[in-house]
Amino acid sequence: MINEFPLQWHITVKCDQNCKHCYMRDEEFYENQLKNPLSYEDIIKIIDMYLEFTDEWSFRKRIIFTGGDPLLRSDFFDILKYTKEKDIPVDILGNPFHLNESIVEKLEKLGVVSYQLSIDGMRETHDSLRSKGSFDDTMRAIKLLKRSGIKVKIMFTISKKNEKDLLDVIDLVARLNVDLFAFTRLIPIGSGESLKKYVFTDLEYRSLLLKVIEKYRELKEKGFRTYFGRKSCDPWILLERDLGLLLPEDLEDEEKNLFLKRCPIGKHLCILADGIVLSCRKLPIPIGKLPEQNFEEIINSKKMKYIMEDRGINRKKNCKRYVRGCAAMSYALTGDIRNPDPNCWC
Repeated sequence: MINEFPLQWHITVKCDQNCKHCYMRDEEFYENQLKNPLSYEDIIKIIDMYLEFTDEWSFRKRIIFTGGDPLLRSDFFDILKYTKEKDIPVDILGNPFHLNESIVEKLEKLGVVSYQLSIDGMRETHDSLRSKGSFDDTMRAIKLLKRSGIKVKIMFTISKKNEKDLLDVIDLVARLNVDLFAFTRLIPIGSGESLKKYVFTDLEYRSLLLKVIEKYRELKEKGFRTYFGRKSCDPWILLERDLGLLLPEDLEDEEKNLFLKRCPIGKHLCILADGIVLSCRKLPIPIGKLPEQNFEEIINSKKMKYIMEDRGINRKKNCKRYVRGCAAMSYALTGDIRNPDPNCWC
């Protein structure tokens, strides 16, 4: 059963960075988001629709506001006041540049639970992928957030372009005592399409994961408290099972079984700045539009059913395992969401 139904809401496409791997820019619907963002009134209407939907189905609520940078939307704090009034937990995925002591204090008072920043390498690598000075400003923002009650999360977008820095970044975030660190694979869409040659092969990715698993184990043994997350749609769940690292309770049944878990498609929705709805932000197939449609209409739409139907059942030739993997990666590299995850090995 689904206990929580979160929204990932790209509330604006305004952004101070121009990341080389950005999935937001250079897409067919980017210009429309820029020119026709949802009004404040429509945003409040969508929040009310979300409340009605989650109450009817007894889902826990959570909204993840992102962008672009949500702090660049002029009425963002008014929106947060409304989610606070409605007792909706809020997470933010954003940039460091506009965070200062007063802004952080305001975010905390308005119910923001966590703030996710990106680190895509050590200083030189990170700045080359994002913007000059971004790394140092991220370090400043982490320290600022750590003095508040807002949890600090760090995400790393991994490819062959920055893999050499991954273990050093893992050491860094552990020393900084951030609350959570995770990495996600580069999905070559949007601006990132030009980086397709930097996507890992299946065995290259497996080799990297072995190093990461050993690093996580080393830091845990040393007593570092950062939680090292993993994506349920990532092939490394397969590797952890092969190595016998999953706990018995992880394998009790399909609902708990991390190896068999589907990717989050169908367990959340992604809303773009103009109200277009996607099943996953990195899978550029629109499935509906808010507030013109309601949540049930979108979830039960033909496009959503097509994306959900038999997701990931196809396997590589001679593969004896049932691997779901990432639909967005399959779509970006093969054009078909039903193809196996290109980073899955057999």
